[in-house]
Amino acid sequence: MTVRRHCLYFYFFFDRIRLMKYLLLLLTISCLIVALTYTVRRGRGKTADKQVAALDKAKAATLESQIRKIADAVDSYYEDQHEFPENLGSLVPRYLKSADDLIDSWGTQMTLKRDGQQNLILISAGKDRIFDSPDDVERRIE
Repeated sequence: MTVRRHCLYFYFFFDRIRLMKYLLLLLTISCLIVALTYTVRRGRGKTADKQVAALDKAKAATLESQIRKIADAVDSYYEDQHEFPENLGSLVPRYLKSADDLIDSWGTQMTLKRDGQQNLILISAGKDRIFDSPDDVERRIE
């Protein structure tokens, strides 16, 4: 009986070791899955932020070329009419090809206003598409 009892203890101990190895393997795999998921999600956020920043930078560069184009059209208008236009709509179609040239990179129509010294200021609503907000782009046309 002692031999048989000793065999039972051996099998019980052997099963505990195998169970511990199995649990350790499961714990390791779970930790790897959690770490991989965290890394992938964290990396995606940074990539998306970089893409949005690059897109905003490209839109700002496009806006600068649009502003130059409109400023040239205002200068041409002034040379022909000897006065500045009341609004940007009067530049189309003679000085600008279409009204689409008056829309900024974010899809908002730019506006023209005069300051106290009768200088013209071309205004784009900017990224948030709301006028009179901190991200507005204003350029003086002289």
